[in-house]
Amino acid sequence: MKISLYLIIFLTLTIACKHDPVVKANNGFEKAYGGAMDEQTHDLVIIDGAVHLVGITYSFGNPSGDIYWVKTDLDGEKLTENTFNTGRGARVTAAADGTLWIAGTRPDAEGLNDWVLLQLNQNGTVLQEHNFLKDGNQTIGQIKQLANGNIAVVGTDDSAGSRNVRFSIFNTNGDLLQTKIYGDEVEEGGAEFVQTSDGVLIFGYGVQPGFESRDYLLLKLNNAYDSVWTRYYGGLDYEEPQALLETVEG
Repeated sequence: MKISLYLIIFLTLTIACKHDPVVKANNGFEKAYGGAMDEQTHDLVIIDGAVHLVGITYSFGNPSGDIYWVKTDLDGEKLTENTFNTGRGARVTAAADGTLWIAGTRPDAEGLNDWVLLQLNQNGTVLQEHNFLKDGNQTIGQIKQLANGNIAVVGTDDSAGSRNVRFSIFNTNGDLLQTKIYGDEVEEGGAEFVQTSDGVLIFGYGVQPGFESRDYLLLKLNNAYDSVWTRYYGGLDYEEPQALLETVEG
């Protein structure tokens, strides 16, 4: 099974770019990338007229899976590709300097996933690689560059015995500056976030006290990344977060 790229890329051009947006109309296309085994696509960004796809591949010799990066032009023609032995859960963001930052997970000796942070140039060469070992199992939700230039990652952390929202800040040298864990004994996790003028909004999932299934969770942080409030949305059954977007009207 191969990763497929469809005309849906056209819709992302003006919101995924860190450099000048490039809008290119065409007659539509469908392209596939990968090898003989399974691939899973997780994220994409567009920089300087090139599409950077990130996902997981099982086709290049690692049965546990590698992060799979593919670079194409705006017509979906593959320019280059690379794999990184970092496991699963890959997300990507474009930094202001034109480099790519990928957040993923790597299994430890016990089979539990730890966070790994990669910086690539636009040719797929690794400029930095950092591993962040922690007890328990970690997952990745999203990675973004903040307005101050630091890199932020949201995901989950169950090192305290229950799954909670994890929000970490790194500088552009890959040093961990700050980690905050939000939640208590109920199951909670972070999927995506947006930076606002007065802090951060994290979108994820959580189980409200007295309930058994997941609901949408919206977590408000101030500029010190302290929790201000938490809201839940949903019904009696299961909700799963996918994406968060702030409109120009706020």
